[in-house]
Amino acid sequence: RDTNFFNEENWAGGKLPCPANKIVFPASAPAVYFDQDMTLREMVFPSDGLFVFERDLSISFLSYPTNDDSCPEGDVHFAQVQPKHWYDPDNWCIPLHDFDAQCLDVDLLSEKVPCRNDDVIFPSDKTFYVSLDTDVEISIRSLRIGYTVYDTEQFKQFLTSDLGKKQFVLASSANDVTIHRGYCNNATGCPCGNDRGAILNKVCSFQRSRCGSTPCTSPFTPVGHCCSLCGALLLMTYNVNFELVKIRRTALDKVASEAEFSGVKVIVSKRYDDKIQMVVTDSNGGINAIKLASWFKDLMGRTQPRGSGGSGEIQERAQGRFNENRRNQRPFQARLDTA
Repeated sequence: RDTNFFNEENWAGGKLPCPANKIVFPASAPAVYFDQDMTLREMVFPSDGLFVFERDLSISFLSYPTNDDSCPEGDVHFAQVQPKHWYDPDNWCIPLHDFDAQCLDVDLLSEKVPCRNDDVIFPSDKTFYVSLDTDVEISIRSLRIGYTVYDTEQFKQFLTSDLGKKQFVLASSANDVTIHRGYCNNATGCPCGNDRGAILNKVCSFQRSRCGSTPCTSPFTPVGHCCSLCGALLLMTYNVNFELVKIRRTALDKVASEAEFSGVKVIVSKRYDDKIQMVVTDSNGGINAIKLASWFKDLMGRTQPRGSGGSGEIQERAQGRFNENRRNQRPFQARLDTA
């Protein structure tokens, strides 16, 4: 989440300061962005902090009581002092469209943090506090902070600047963020790269405590996920004619066209082992998800001779969603909320 002054989640008690308040920042604070005019009684500045002000912004200080019952006098403390970790999936938003504040909620957890072929965007009207304190590699296609695009060396330099130090916390030992600026040139899509080994373990270390209970008797955990799900899992091999986007659209069109499948979510992704994984879930214990997966398996069997490019085999009980073709880079944005 951002560290903006006017984000109520950054304040003790979850309420924004009002004009009669004394605003207290901790001795050491992250960068804080001010984007609105404001009136207040008093402000205690951090001894080690950094403020970013919108152009022509005005701050006024009262020298008399407000006598406003809706704004009682008192101290209000800025409480956002702990950085949010890069590999925590709750800290990222995959927008429905470029620069859209509405976030997709159907990605595998390993894909909710930036993948190797993703574009990472920190919006221009916000400040953030991000921990890069990890022994796990960070590799992305591109990085933009505000209006500035960085390569690997430029970002290293930014991390040594006053603003960089107050937005990113580094590991005690040197660790690099690699910005490779490459593209996925595989027509069948490219794997995310976060679905195994040290990266997946790091992602799941944040997420496992948030996993809820599953209503089905035989839940399973898809590759790239951290929690058990109910529904259906379909694994597919493919040939050169395979089009992941077309497969995705076929399943989603079926969901949209039949009321029976309302609430069903579909995830399609290419795994690290080069298999295509379709995970189907629903809010009904997986019953409708299994129906949709069975329909899709039958469809694949009928269309494969005509060059569908894939074959499938349903495994007992599973769950999931459909993922975009990694040939198309997804812009990541630092999360705009705290959900």
